[in-house]
Amino acid sequence: MYEMRLVEIIKSKKSDLGFLQQHADINIFQDPAYARVQNAVNNQEAFCFGAEQDGQIIGILSGVIIQNFGWPVSLFTTRAVIWGGPVVANNDKSITAFLLEESQKRLGKRVIFTQFRNMRDMSLLKPTYERCGYDYIPHLNILIDLQQSQDSLIANINKNKRKNVRKSINKGTVFKQIESEEEFNKAVALIMDTYQRIGIPAPDKSLLDSGFRQLGGSENLIAFGAYWEGEMIGTRLELLYDKLVYDWYAGSNPAYNNKYPNDFLIYHILLWAREQGFQTFDFGGAGKPGVPYGVRDHKSKFGGELVEYGRFDKVHNTYLYNLGKLGLKALQLFK
Repeated sequence: MYEMRLVEIIKSKKSDLGFLQQHADINIFQDPAYARVQNAVNNQEAFCFGAEQDGQIIGILSGVIIQNFGWPVSLFTTRAVIWGGPVVANNDKSITAFLLEESQKRLGKRVIFTQFRNMRDMSLLKPTYERCGYDYIPHLNILIDLQQSQDSLIANINKNKRKNVRKSINKGTVFKQIESEEEFNKAVALIMDTYQRIGIPAPDKSLLDSGFRQLGGSENLIAFGAYWEGEMIGTRLELLYDKLVYDWYAGSNPAYNNKYPNDFLIYHILLWAREQGFQTFDFGGAGKPGVPYGVRDHKSKFGGELVEYGRFDKVHNTYLYNLGKLGLKALQLFK
């Protein structure tokens, strides 16, 4: 048997990677198709590594190198982010360790730190990460079980949220899938405006555009809009993969808050996803334990289980990392 080697597989298709076909832990972010979406984004560079042995891919690790700022700030802030990986045949810890170690040989000199954003319980692999120099950072998420009955799904939604949805319906709000490029562009504008309004770093527009171009015609991306008198007043983009719906990005027009487009959309997306046979709705993050977070408060009112899958961080250059943190704090002072 040959030794494992690390290869770049960003051009591969899921169908080329046999072990992934029925793997319980595969997710949209570990599919080479999503890496290709990320590779078209400004100031980002996607990577998709495979562990190859005997001519077969037996593990995959996909993520992105992110630069939010130009030089010289990028020297202190460039990072690698990996959602939900790695995924390996038979959950073999030795393959996981190989991917962690070998990927860092390629990434470690290019980024200041690497972060894994876990999408499942990784407690059994925690010692493997720690041996590879990673620190565990607590982080929360909310998962909603879509296999429960529709009556139970609705009953678990906060009473006030259900009331808001009824008001929205009574006022004539319409739930509709977004299919045309023109309507998708309106959705993107709503998302960008929303992030700017609430003071959260917005996704680069090129990410959403790339997602629509490369995944919009597939079964992996769907966009929904809340419409009132023909005008889009709210939107949500969902990534679909296997039996999971991942709540990707959302936006709304504050002029129509009295129509409750955010509550309206989540309610209808949950019902739609259940009807389509999906098993889990992933709310996409709920902040740090013990730290107040309004987004978590909002999401928790739709039922679901609060889980702590956490993150794994590894700093490759402590000096530049600490200098970057100080610099970003200084930038905040001048805003």
